[in-house]
Amino acid sequence: MASGQQVVIPQQQLDYLTSVMRDLDGMSVTQISQIGAGLPNGQDKVVQAGLADAIQLASNPQVTSSGLTAAQGGKVGVDFGGLGALPSQLRTTLTEDPKNSLTKKDDLLTVSNILGKGSPLLAEGTDADRALLNQAVNIASRDSYPVVPGGADVTGFTDTTDDSIASKILSQAGGDRAAVHDLLTGQGMDAVLAPGEKFDNQAAIGTLLDHNWHGSDDGVTTVLKTIDDNATSSNSHVNSEAGQSARQLANYVSTHREALLNLTDETGGPGNLLQDPVSIGSANPQMTAQLGDTLANYIPAMAGVRDSDLAAHGFYDNNGGDFDKKAMTNVFAVIDSDPDAAKQFNANAYQAVADLNQKFGATGATDYSLAEWGARIDQAAQDGALLEIGTREADAATAQKEKMALFDSVREVGAFGLKRIPLAGDLLELGWKSTSPEVRLGALGTVPEVATHVDTSNYGSTPAQTYNILQGIANSPGHPDLRSDPNIGRYFDQETGQLRSFDEIRHEGGRPAGTNLPELNTNVAKYAPTVSEYRDRWDSGHGREPGDAPK
Repeated sequence: MASGQQVVIPQQQLDYLTSVMRDLDGMSVTQISQIGAGLPNGQDKVVQAGLADAIQLASNPQVTSSGLTAAQGGKVGVDFGGLGALPSQLRTTLTEDPKNSLTKKDDLLTVSNILGKGSPLLAEGTDADRALLNQAVNIASRDSYPVVPGGADVTGFTDTTDDSIASKILSQAGGDRAAVHDLLTGQGMDAVLAPGEKFDNQAAIGTLLDHNWHGSDDGVTTVLKTIDDNATSSNSHVNSEAGQSARQLANYVSTHREALLNLTDETGGPGNLLQDPVSIGSANPQMTAQLGDTLANYIPAMAGVRDSDLAAHGFYDNNGGDFDKKAMTNVFAVIDSDPDAAKQFNANAYQAVADLNQKFGATGATDYSLAEWGARIDQAAQDGALLEIGTREADAATAQKEKMALFDSVREVGAFGLKRIPLAGDLLELGWKSTSPEVRLGALGTVPEVATHVDTSNYGSTPAQTYNILQGIANSPGHPDLRSDPNIGRYFDQETGQLRSFDEIRHEGGRPAGTNLPELNTNVAKYAPTVSEYRDRWDSGHGREPGDAPK
């Protein structure tokens, strides 16, 4: 099931599941939830777990006895599982619009609790979970309340009770990886809608993200974490579907920056509808942090890095063309709205830049595309920071100060707590894990320096980039002993042959960094003359002429 394949079971097993479901026809959701209650010696839990598993299997279209699909003339409950095989009151609860009905919302919460007693391993692509996710979106949507006759228009009013109910349902069904994929991409969702309805995945994503959850953002966080957990899965099907889900999220975020930085989801009732807009990061910090962690897996893909060079695939599936500069900048701006999320997301971005620099050195120093991709990430990070700050209407001086503070904090996160997002065939994974915090700090690509500019040649971050490339050279398979090289031998420990830390090189011989780092740039360029072209391509990736100082 995890691989998206059919699971064939004997016909008598499917018939048995179907007969159990038919025995429950006519029973209310509450009555179904009480099956097994009161049995001694833990038998109640065994029965309730078995019931939950039976419901999940009976509602799974991938569970089949014949291998037939609906397109081939197969029937739900006869040839395969699906929503139509479930007991009548469960089907009604999972498909009828729950808006404006506390009873329907309570019933949905009861169904969620029933399924929560089963095995998560069997909750993989079930219609029951798809329907629960859809109903949670319906509950959270802003039109949960009608216009009060003769009174104020409260269609924008969101009850915090609804937020809590929707979040609990999302927390339960959000662990179903395949169902989450379908919710975010729209695949297979029409099967769990009322007749005549069509599913709009971008509208559903909007309900989840463009929403003040009033402290109940745990459910959406679970949904987002499910993608994050599977982004680099060794199962190619799971890996690709995670990327497809992330692309839909990124598409929404990149095209709704203004809305996400100015949430107007009010609370407090008809007498308190006018509140100042707040950003997604301010309203939902936990959710924003997880959104950042999830999308961080795809920062290289957003920049256009070849899919074959990535460990997280699927971002390009069914989405022709690259993620453009504006879209990427908007993603950074939205994530930057929460300070903690901003630190982690930008740190991951610059770790990706460092990886690209290292890959250039490790693979023969001839792939200049790596420089352009790194430059796109660098530019989007800096432009996104200013965009987010601008949304808060900070003056120019404050904006620059806050931008520098953000990138300064990125160095701290990068040095001591960075989530590593490897490229495919990562030659430097082992080297990264074994390096000291000082080396990690120096390896963070092109994070703008705060206060003292260590590069007197006005390239800003060129020494860090040069060091990354040297790391790649030092970690490339079969490289010669570099200790005796006249240009770069001085940067290696003469006893161990290991590359010295960036900090050691910076302070070599007690001389100032303004002397040592330009020499590092020059010496590495002598050893690998193509580094100069790499720097030119880095500049062109920023839209400036080669050799120009950063704008």
